[in-house]
Formats: sequence, structure tokens, C-alpha cells
Amino acid sequence: MKKSPETIKKMIIANRLSGLKRRGIMPKNLASLQGKNHWNWKGGINTPEHKSIVKNKRNFLLKAVDGSHTDEEWYNLKKKYNFKCVCCKIKKILTKDHIFPIGHKKCTNDIQNIQPLCLSCNVKKGSKIINYLITK
Repeated sequence: MKKSPETIKKMIIANRLSGLKRRGIMPKNLASLQGKNHWNWKGGINTPEHKSIVKNKRNFLLKAVDGSHTDEEWYNLKKKYNFKCVCCKIKKILTKDHIFPIGHKKCTNDIQNIQPLCLSCNVKKGSKIINYLITK
């Protein structure tokens, strides 16, 4: 028999509370276990302020990088690879990936340092130096 999401959520909460009872920790309610009130809270980073800081840092680093490319050059690069990710060869929404990552001494913002990757491949690549344009 399939359980509804609400039932599953209630079961998870009950399981968490029973585990706390066994350890001798009894919260007044579940809200006292969330966020800053949680016993294992280390400070959150998923806040709008944090996201803004990260975005501003990236924009600051990009401004310090030499070179530039136009939207037309970016479009022509995507068109050259049939609007497919050069890593997984699947047609998805493409992101600009720097072959030499931002912060690397050889990083430029020229189109020769840009490769079209889908978001998941771009995240997997991270700050590694991998040129999918010549390796595959």
C-alpha cells in the first residue's frame, strides 16, 4: 500500500523525535530542531546574502580577467557543436565554461577559452582544466 507524502513526513518526524527521546533530548516541538536551533547547526550559507556575495566575487574576478567575447561569438560556438554539450553530447541548455578556470594564471575571457557545457557537466568539471573540444 502506497503512503501519502504527508504520512511519510509524519513518520519521519516521529522517528526523529523518538531518537531524541532515547538520547535524553526532548524538544518542545519540531521547529526547535530546525535552523539555528538545531543541535548540529554550523551556520548557514544558503542565504540570499551569501549567494549575493558569491555572485559578486565571481563578477569581480571576471572583471580582472583579460579578453572578452561577443554574444555572436558565443552563439557561433554553440552552433558549431549543434547546440549540444561537448562533454555528454546531449542537447541541453548550455553554459559558458572556462577551459582554464577563473583565477588560473592562463585564464582569459576570450572565446578560445570558452566551451559550451550543460550545467551538470559544468558543475562536475568544477575548477579542473579539461578541454572537451579537443579530447572528444
